[in-house]
Amino acid sequence: MDSRNRVAFMAGLELGEHVVFFYQNVHDKHHMLFTFIQRGVEEELKGIYLCSRQGTKGIRFAMKGFGIDVLGSEKARLKIIDASEWFTKDGVFKASLR
Repeated sequence: MDSRNRVAFMAGLELGEHVVFFYQNVHDKHHMLFTFIQRGVEEELKGIYLCSRQGTKGIRFAMKGFGIDVLGSEKARLKIIDASEWFTKDGVFKASLR
């Protein structure tokens, strides 16, 4: 599936549906995810971006470079969270956090 088809596929996702994509490089990952997030921002939907390797600063920087108003989006409906914060509390893994 090429990039345009993946973006179109993601545009058709409904609330509660999930999808897994495998990426060959960070550019492809950002293109897919940020296109999806940008659509949600434009439609004033809520969203969470759970970061791992790049961390929250790296993701915010990349989103800004993609054209997403990160500061405005985070004030309104977008949460960018480090995975270690999502799965732990006070540095300890808690399966029942969410």
